[in-house]
Amino acid sequence: LSLGQAFRQLGRVREAIAQFEKAAGSDVDGSIHYQLFQLHKRVKEEDKANEALKRSMELRKEADKHRVDLIRPP
Repeated sequence: LSLGQAFRQLGRVREAIAQFEKAAGSDVDGSIHYQLFQLHKRVKEEDKANEALKRSMELRKEADKHRVDLIRPP
């Protein structure tokens, strides 16, 4: 993940995408997929960007649901 962020900061978008894709399986809150969305948009890969955004929103919704469950009294 850190390597992906470094590549992104250096403008090495394709390498950043590869690193974030490797990390995508561990995305629990949608943040990695959101990074992929932004990177795919930068290189005009609209279908991949939309896919990543959709998955990001799904994961975010699921993470939010779990947070609410944690704060509800039994």
